[in-house]
Amino acid sequence: MIRLDNVSKFYYRKGMITSGISKVSLSLDIGEFVVITGESGSGKSTLINVISGVDSYEEGEMYVDGQETSHFSSEEFEDYRRRCIANIFQEFNLVSSYTVRQNVELILQVNGCSREEIDSRVPDIIERVGLAEYSSTRVSKLSGGQQQRVAIARALAKDTSIITADEPTGNLDSVSAAGIVALLHEIAKDKLVIVVTHNEEQFKEYATRIIKMSDGHVAEDLLLQTPEAEDRIHERDYGRIRPAVKLRIGVRNAFNIVPKFVLLLIVFLFIVFSVSSIYANLKTNSQARQAQGYNQYFTNYKDTRIVARNRDKSPLTRADYSRIKAVDGVKDLEKDDVLLDEMYYIENDSISVYGYPCSLSSLHGRLDIGTRPSDDSGVVLACAKSDLGENPESILGKTYTLQSDADTGAEEPMKVKIAGVRYTKSEAEAEGESDARIYLQEKQLASMRHAAYLRVSTVTTRAGTQSYRYTSAENMYPVVASSRVAAGGAMVPEELNGGYADGRARGKKLSIHVENMYFKKTCTLKAAGVYTGRSYKKLTGGQSMEESTSEIFINEKDYDKLFPHGNYQCSVYAADVHQVDRINRVLQKEGFKTLALKNALQGDQFGGVIDIIQVPLAILLLVAVFFISYFVIRLILRSRTSYFGILQMLGMARKDTRHLLEIELMTVAGIAGAVFLVLVHLLDAGIVPGSYLQNLAGQLHLRDDLILLAMLAVIACLIAGRFSRALSRKSAMSNYREEA
Repeated sequence: MIRLDNVSKFYYRKGMITSGISKVSLSLDIGEFVVITGESGSGKSTLINVISGVDSYEEGEMYVDGQETSHFSSEEFEDYRRRCIANIFQEFNLVSSYTVRQNVELILQVNGCSREEIDSRVPDIIERVGLAEYSSTRVSKLSGGQQQRVAIARALAKDTSIITADEPTGNLDSVSAAGIVALLHEIAKDKLVIVVTHNEEQFKEYATRIIKMSDGHVAEDLLLQTPEAEDRIHERDYGRIRPAVKLRIGVRNAFNIVPKFVLLLIVFLFIVFSVSSIYANLKTNSQARQAQGYNQYFTNYKDTRIVARNRDKSPLTRADYSRIKAVDGVKDLEKDDVLLDEMYYIENDSISVYGYPCSLSSLHGRLDIGTRPSDDSGVVLACAKSDLGENPESILGKTYTLQSDADTGAEEPMKVKIAGVRYTKSEAEAEGESDARIYLQEKQLASMRHAAYLRVSTVTTRAGTQSYRYTSAENMYPVVASSRVAAGGAMVPEELNGGYADGRARGKKLSIHVENMYFKKTCTLKAAGVYTGRSYKKLTGGQSMEESTSEIFINEKDYDKLFPHGNYQCSVYAADVHQVDRINRVLQKEGFKTLALKNALQGDQFGGVIDIIQVPLAILLLVAVFFISYFVIRLILRSRTSYFGILQMLGMARKDTRHLLEIELMTVAGIAGAVFLVLVHLLDAGIVPGSYLQNLAGQLHLRDDLILLAMLAVIACLIAGRFSRALSRKSAMSNYREEA
């Protein structure tokens, strides 16, 4: 049921064309035991390779069960070999790194046999060829004759209608050879057995037909006996290799040749270090540019700071603070956020401290000198030691003036007593990150908070027919709390007289309206008095009218109505800058409106240009890494070309071969990724030294790790795909013959 009609096969080597077979015409039927003989180079091996579909042909036509094969695709030839052909090769074509059993069961795995069928058939077949005691021995450790028996056992296991054997007894002793010939004769009763041999006499007793080849032609076709031919080829109902089997074989292939595994591991480590370095450098450069930026609304834009408020602009509650603190990665929370963008200072001949006010409740740990405050005026400083003069201990217990750097004139200086000091890690850190802090008590902070809200508010005072407006920019007519003024009253400057028809504000009503992004408040008062330059000090307690900004003094209770005590926004500090974006997303999911200051800085005008240049360069580097890695891996895998050629000869589909290669490379890539991640986190923890690698480790977190592993998997698949496509462009025999 195999018919060749003027079939020719040519080889192209070093610009020379040679003929393997030329104009061969044959008909072969099921039930025949065909022996092909001839001198070396006569074309007999080429003929059997063409018949079995492991090699292509260039001219003529080969029919299988009446079907033309010249138009067959590589996938159709794979299917033909898988369903119809069992091969016994002259070079054995065994997987030398596999055991005897693994080689025999491989053919059944390729054909989708179940584990139960494989376990029941393989031991019997191995025993039939006399290799039971070598079942778990690697083929590379067997003699030539024993390897030939493994090849025969593999062909027997496949149980197809056509068996092709190229010198099946060439490496066997006479006794073993006679047994193999008898075995082939036994199975030839319902099959087409085609044997290529130099020893015609060895097969003559059983052969139904002898074909002699010479110079690629059929020189003689001698019929010895007429077989009982079947009508057609009987195909076994074989399936495809199972996914679990592919996974098992692919993982096994990753480790079965140690030098190959080590070389591939080195290449994938190169890939993972290169890709991560490119990625980390992009992040580092971006962060460096951001750190050099500025924000016109915030003066304290530390890169770990996140400003948070309720979406409805309502005051933050204890429950809100608890939810924020519960977020993983949050290091500190400052309730008095509105104060964090104003510097306060204590300065005289012996001390000079500029810092941000913070709550004493956020101060943790030990102090370097002094103690926590025991009275309402006490504060704790956190600053560089050099800010405190030659004798820092001398400042303890002394009272100093704490003033705002805003200099609006609407806030009276505060008297504070220094109770304790904590030194910052370094003077450079304190200066570079503005890390100096002044820790105060709630009463002190409340007073500062009122003044801060005043600075971010627009205050409109309506006196008669005139309106007088205060903003931080205009800095006139601010509202000031004073104990000298009775509740419901106001001490106003003489300019407000002009708002009334009779030119007198005293005893008249006026309204004060405060508005900012968080609240609107209005209070109606009565002008209890009007001050002038002469009466300023007496009525208000101020020092000099020259320093006045025409303040409107009201009672402290009325002031509290206009400027509530509540906090409307807070600052959240991440443990490190790499966690800021994640914490920011979590807080937003929790219902807060947030702003990560590191993402709100305005850089220089060339920042966007740098990004435009850097990203394409990074992509080019990634492409370069891919192709360098591909060519190196391709060189390594060329030593495996014969293995994939064997799989093709056994009838494995091209896509299944690619899947095996993908699993093998992804296994090695996964190990390389795991080794890299372990090393990175050891570096990040400071267990293993290395400044560059520690910087690299600091840039990579869980999300980055997952992206990196995904990129490794993609690269492994791309390399496997390119290599498998290169294999598919050649015949199975060409791949097997390709030298490493």
